[in-house]
Amino acid sequence: MFDEVASLTDDVTTWTGHDTRPLILRSDDIRDSADRNQVLADIARDGITRYGDAQNFRRMVGA
Repeated sequence: MFDEVASLTDDVTTWTGHDTRPLILRSDDIRDSADRNQVLADIARDGITRYGDAQNFRRMVGA
């Protein structure tokens, strides 16, 4: 998994021209802290999905 994350990080940095740093959380961590975590709310609102199911993520965050 970490090789894929590193490759994706490099691709996004190249694509955007900005330093990209992955935020890796387990699903349980998202569910348990979503109501108190502004970063997750911002990602749900403004993030561009590059991997996974955006709707599922928004449901977990409550967005």
